[in-house]
Amino acid sequence: MGAFRATIYHLRLKEIKLNGRRFTWSNQEENPTLTRIDRLLCTPEWELFFPACFLHPLPSLMPDHTPLLLQGELDHHQNTSFRFENYWIKMESFQVLVQNIWNRPVASALPMKRLHIKMARVAKGIKRWKKDKIGDTKLQLAMVKEVLLQLEAAQEHRLLTSMELDLRRRLKARSTGLTAIEKSRIRQRSRLTYIRCGDANTKFFHSRANARRRKNYIHCLHTDGGIAVAHQEKEKVIRDYFKNHIGSTVPRTSTVN
Repeated sequence: MGAFRATIYHLRLKEIKLNGRRFTWSNQEENPTLTRIDRLLCTPEWELFFPACFLHPLPSLMPDHTPLLLQGELDHHQNTSFRFENYWIKMESFQVLVQNIWNRPVASALPMKRLHIKMARVAKGIKRWKKDKIGDTKLQLAMVKEVLLQLEAAQEHRLLTSMELDLRRRLKARSTGLTAIEKSRIRQRSRLTYIRCGDANTKFFHSRANARRRKNYIHCLHTDGGIAVAHQEKEKVIRDYFKNHIGSTVPRTSTVN
């Protein structure tokens, strides 16, 4: 066991979380002994290639071990809701943008409605500002890497021109900024707030962020009518559940100023 753990540490292997079960072996007795024997290990590099893998158990028909199924890319629903990015506050135009949008006049006199309108305006303005000012940082970084790769390949056969050298220098500076943005975004999703952005590499943040996404992902929902697997089915089950429990709205007798 000591040699096995040393090998895991040397290869930097990590365990993929099993969803839905705590144990994988039983002695099949009336008062059973349950333990976790079967595990699936992976390297951080493998997890970066397959970030949306999902490990779930299967019923044990004949043996006393629980079969484990590693499912590939899952159909994660794209979340289009507003998400605040921490690196925005480091940009000069961000605070001016928020202040200008927040100070716009609101026609309503109800305090809660005024707050709702202001928050909705700020979210909409930030989305538009992000699209025009920042854009798709992942796509930009991929394009920068591809152009740098072509320049480095060309340098092996000929001397680069002064314009190409200047372009390579500007692309390297651009890649530094884009990489910092991606690292800040992944760090925020990984919830590793006790580690500064420069104290760990992006692979470590990616690993923690992928682990959180697999942990929070709802694979299926069991209902009286069956099992909901598709996103639309799970969305309908959750909406109907809370609609039946919350009930109808009651008019407020007072508000907050």
